[in-house]
Amino acid sequence: MLICSNVYAPVAQSLSKTLGIADLTIATTAHPFSWAGVTREQIRERATRIFGEVVSGLTVKFEGASSGASTQGARLK
Repeated sequence: MLICSNVYAPVAQSLSKTLGIADLTIATTAHPFSWAGVTREQIRERATRIFGEVVSGLTVKFEGASSGASTQGARLK
């Protein structure tokens, strides 16, 4: 699960494929991804928009991974 700004999402997707993790879930939000020039309300709205995507990306089930085992090499169902 990766959270990044929409400016860097294409780079993240390309790198994840190159590194063999093309199934990596990438949640994107508007750029900039920092407090610079962004109000608390704008940050709250951005977080609300991607919340479900983040939860889904963190709770996906892995094939071949058992409790306490490493998920390295496991494939997404």
